[in-house]
Amino acid sequence: MNKKRISVLLNVCLVLLGVWVCYCTWSFAYIKGLNPKADEIKIEILEDDVIRNTYEGSILDSKGNIISYAVKKGTNGGVIDHECYQRLVGFSSAAYGKSGLRSLYRDELWTPDKKTSKGATIRLTTNSDIQSIAYEEINSYTEGESCAIVLENKTGKVIALASANAAYNLDYNNLTEDSVKKANSIEGFFLNPWQAKHAPGSVIKAVTGIAIAEKGYSEEVYYDSGVETVDGHDFHNFGNYNYENVALVGGMQNSVNTYFAHMGMKVGSYILRDVHERLLIGKTLELDFGTISSEHNLDKDISKTNIAASAFGQGKLLITPMNIAMIAQSIANDGIMLKPYIVESIITDSGKVLQEGKKEAVSEVSDKKTISVIKNALLETGIHYKINSKRKIGAKTGSAQLGNGLNRATFMSFNEDYTVVICVNNTSKRGSALKESALRIFDALEKIK
Repeated sequence: MNKKRISVLLNVCLVLLGVWVCYCTWSFAYIKGLNPKADEIKIEILEDDVIRNTYEGSILDSKGNIISYAVKKGTNGGVIDHECYQRLVGFSSAAYGKSGLRSLYRDELWTPDKKTSKGATIRLTTNSDIQSIAYEEINSYTEGESCAIVLENKTGKVIALASANAAYNLDYNNLTEDSVKKANSIEGFFLNPWQAKHAPGSVIKAVTGIAIAEKGYSEEVYYDSGVETVDGHDFHNFGNYNYENVALVGGMQNSVNTYFAHMGMKVGSYILRDVHERLLIGKTLELDFGTISSEHNLDKDISKTNIAASAFGQGKLLITPMNIAMIAQSIANDGIMLKPYIVESIITDSGKVLQEGKKEAVSEVSDKKTISVIKNALLETGIHYKINSKRKIGAKTGSAQLGNGLNRATFMSFNEDYTVVICVNNTSKRGSALKESALRIFDALEKIK
């Protein structure tokens, strides 16, 4: 073989080798795991292509009423049919991303059925009449970030989950650069109020009451002089009132800080912490509509001052409104805490069931005898709040100071069938100001039974 032929063959081999190396380099770049950034880009391209050719799945309420639906293919093609659901459902936008249930269930809503090119349908546990009334009530408040939670006591179903921000009402159906910029300028705008951790205020006295009742101290009388001194720190009642002879029911009715500070000390940090943990306070909970977390700090700070303050709702205790609703639900349900859920089912157009909600007990808070003591104390407190005794509504208000001159105002309530919690963060209101809103929601619940 002459030198010319050898040279040509070598050049051909070099070219083929170069092509092979380039091919391998390109191929390996897209082998999952070898190049994570390339993986992400490739997945995004594929997902965007699918979404552009897919009708977003519909979201329905428990009666089959349409909440959101697609009017055209692609991320900007969905419409939320009721303002009261906008913050819960959220948005799915090519320009502004995603939020709410549309973010949590993105895969289900955007994986197309082969026959219809439409994502799966999500049916919620909510009742739109109750959702609408709950939203109207909290949307009427002129300050702060508010939420209304309605749970079915015997199942854990979420009947309503509404939230509002008095600073701005974002139209999720008509997002613009200016409207999203305005929303983002408001601190915590896209954090649902039912997920916000703050000091709970006096609603936590129901939890301390469980510990008091378990120790057999519910009938023990405390003499309230208007001040309880713990390690040199003076705890006072609201308005600096003194109530003289106080036991559990009177302490709950008049929300006597000194009584609960004293009894919290008597019960001790170990029992208080144990009761908190049975109520899942201090845990991170993955719910089908979002994650909530809370802190009791009774394992980290067992100083007398923190124990006393935590016993009446201040100290280093941080919980969410959803935690408060779960506390009330467990008391109404004889001590059995159920996991709240909002997704009844997720089903494709071809009939494939992707998810089904179910009743799930997550904690046995205490025995029925102890819970009956607390339930009775809260029913008596409801009557003390001038709620007609025939309605059998247990209630407790809370007005926690947030350190910025404003409050977290809470109204926690329940009857045999439902729990209703209304909470407003960063408000000058006190919890008692929310009573009428809660009662109007109970009125509406009576009509759906």
